[in-house]
Amino acid sequence: MVVLSALWTVEVGVLRAESSDLVVISDELERLRQDVIDLQREIYRDGATASGARLEIDAPSRAEVVSRNAEFDLRLAAIDEEIRKMTGLIEELEHTIDSVGRRLDKLVADVDFRLISLEETAKSSIQPVVSTTSTLTEEEGAEKEAARAEHLQVTAVLPEGTPAERYDFAFGLLRSGRYDDAEQAFKSFVLEHSNDRLAGNAQYWLGETHYVRASYEQAATAFLDGYQKYPNSPKAPDNLLKLGMTLHALGQRAEACVTLQELQSKFPSAVQPIRDRASREMRMLNCP
Repeated sequence: MVVLSALWTVEVGVLRAESSDLVVISDELERLRQDVIDLQREIYRDGATASGARLEIDAPSRAEVVSRNAEFDLRLAAIDEEIRKMTGLIEELEHTIDSVGRRLDKLVADVDFRLISLEETAKSSIQPVVSTTSTLTEEEGAEKEAARAEHLQVTAVLPEGTPAERYDFAFGLLRSGRYDDAEQAFKSFVLEHSNDRLAGNAQYWLGETHYVRASYEQAATAFLDGYQKYPNSPKAPDNLLKLGMTLHALGQRAEACVTLQELQSKFPSAVQPIRDRASREMRMLNCP
């Protein structure tokens, strides 16, 4: 009976944990939605200020406008990627919860049979277990955890963990506006996980850390590397788009037009925002 009760508790605990994860993810999506609203308000406020400004006030330079627009684009792109990630997690959790529900139904259906079997097995097999693994003292554990937390907050060096966890760490630096640290983190990720499925994404965001700071030469190199090294990455169209925009910022009109035309040729089914932005850039450049 004790063993059966433990199994039941585990199943219910998993279900509750997954439900709790859904609540957390739902809260995260709400936060992202509020970020978008705040960003829209900021853009509207800037537009209203610009339209109502007096003539004697100096207009911002083109470099300032491009840099500010780049930061808006980056923040929107970061929010969009997090929303897509959260949506995928919700789908996975819903599937897991459904699986747990089916396991619970099965457990209820054959409870009598399992009770008899488990009780008989428990009588002959349960043995006291003595752990020989050394453990940290409570004080040592607290010190280790504090050091780890400090490490995650102040350093751009990737922490230990899976590639996905390390990518999330680097992306968190980018989203918080720590572009210098994010540059180093994404650079480390690409070097250490060049064959991971997230390497192409990391290379693209590395380019964004340069672009948003108007370091256009470094940005162009990063976006070109991203397109050439990871042509099948989901970020391949993004790399070409941003490479074209970077070349435009560098005054290389012909090269920018060729790059944007290649984007339209190679990726005719890219998502609509990318195709629209490429068309606008080509009109600004008066591409043939």
